[in-house]
Amino acid sequence: MHDVLDMMPESIKQNKAKTILQHFSEVWRCLKANIPWKVPGMPTVIESIILRYIKSQADWWTSVAHYNREQAEQEHQHGYLKDGPYVSAEEAVAIYTATVHWLESRKLLSPSHLCRTNTKLLVLALEKLKEAYSVKGRLNQSQREELALIEQAYDNPHECLSRIKRLLLTQRAFKESGVEFFDTYNKLIPCYDIEPVEKITDAYLDQFLFFEADKRGLFPAWIKPADTEWHRSRLCSGF
Repeated sequence: MHDVLDMMPESIKQNKAKTILQHFSEVWRCLKANIPWKVPGMPTVIESIILRYIKSQADWWTSVAHYNREQAEQEHQHGYLKDGPYVSAEEAVAIYTATVHWLESRKLLSPSHLCRTNTKLLVLALEKLKEAYSVKGRLNQSQREELALIEQAYDNPHECLSRIKRLLLTQRAFKESGVEFFDTYNKLIPCYDIEPVEKITDAYLDQFLFFEADKRGLFPAWIKPADTEWHRSRLCSGF
C-alpha cells in the first residue's frame, strides 16, 4: 500500500488511491492468464501507475520463480551425484548389445567411403550442422573449430568418411560432453556441447541409419507416412 502511494503524484493521491488498488488484483490475474487488460476511459496517469506497479510485481515473481527453478535443478544434480548413475554399466551394455543385434538382423551395412550415396549423406549431415551457424554472429573457440572441420569435410569428403568409419569401428573412449539448460519458464530445453569431431560423426551416422532404415521399410507408416502409403495418410487426415 505504501509503495503504491509513494508512486502517485500528490494531485491524485487522496482521491484515486482506493480506485487504483481495486484494479491491482484484476490486472495481476489477467497478466498470469496472458489476457489483455484495458479499462475504457481510465485516465492515462492512473493506468501508467497500475502498469508500473504490476511490472515490478511481475519482475519480482519471475526472479523468485527462476531462483526456485535453480534450487530444484541443483537438488536434482546433487541427487544424481549421490544416487546415480540411474543406468548401471550392465544395463548400458545390454542396451548397446540389443541395438547392435537388432541392426545386424536387419543387415544394415557399415558406411563405406567408396559409395556415392554415403558421400551425399555426408553432405546432408554437414549442411544440417552448418545451418546452426547461419544465425549466429559471434562464435566461441569450439564453434570456430567445428565450423573449420565442416568446411574441411566439404573440401575432402572421402577423407572425412574414412575418419568417420575408423572412429565408428575402433573408438571406445569418448570425450566428455557438456549440457546446459535454456529456461523458458515453461520448460527446460537441454543444449548439448559435444566435441566437434564426434559431433560430425554422430550427424553422419544419424543420416546413414535413417536412410538405410527407410530404404528397408523398417519404419511403419504411422511413424513416417511416405508417398507409397498415400491411402493410409489420406485416411488419417480424414479424406
